[in-house]
Amino acid sequence: MEAALIKAISAIHRSDCLDDFEHAFLQHVPAAIEADAFGLYLLDAQRKAPEKIVANGAPRVFLEEYENYRGLDPIYEFVVRHRGVADGAHLLGSRDWRSHPLRKWMQHWGLGHSLQGAVVVKGEVVGTVNFARGHAGRPFNARSRWMAQVVCEEAGAALERLLQSRETATQLELLSACFDSVPMPLVITDFRGEVRARNRRAQAESSCAPSRQMDPLCRVAHIVSELATSTRQTLEVQTDGGETYLSMRLAGCEGLCL
Repeated sequence: MEAALIKAISAIHRSDCLDDFEHAFLQHVPAAIEADAFGLYLLDAQRKAPEKIVANGAPRVFLEEYENYRGLDPIYEFVVRHRGVADGAHLLGSRDWRSHPLRKWMQHWGLGHSLQGAVVVKGEVVGTVNFARGHAGRPFNARSRWMAQVVCEEAGAALERLLQSRETATQLELLSACFDSVPMPLVITDFRGEVRARNRRAQAESSCAPSRQMDPLCRVAHIVSELATSTRQTLEVQTDGGETYLSMRLAGCEGLCL
């Protein structure tokens, strides 16, 4: 199980976008916890309902019916309140869990054991990870809860990075559009000198270059990369061809997939 857990965490952290993140969950996480059904819920701002659901082994009707029980789900309430991990039998005790309406409903779908964990980003619960096993299968135990906690913590870290990247990409698009009225070509780079956005004038200059080697943006990026440890002040960069560019350097967009 440890090998499957490491594989799942590695896949999660290799994700370059939210679609990759969701695919990594579907492909690897259920095997790490040995779950018959699995769901990743990304919640709305009020944490009352899912904004998005990624599921494996659970039919859509099952997921839709669960929303009728969410308000009665003591595991969900505990997980969101305490930002942790819990399973029904451990939280309520085996006897109370066997008689709980949530478990009785799960039995109609051939399930009997439920384990949930919170996905936390910047101190806020943004989602939950839900695992279920058949009622004839072995219950979740302390080891299962520990592994689920590891998955949730790593998911939160990966999701925070991806959400920050998406926010940065949106900001770059807005900056690029705002600077379209600037008469000089302007590029926005990260602190390594890699071009992340450019205004319309810079795009036009680049499209006129007969080859990549003669693209003035390549020269701008080279000069900026040499000044990577400098402050974020706007630079005026003159290329070998005599063009003067404005360059803004922004921290936090290194390695951003655009």
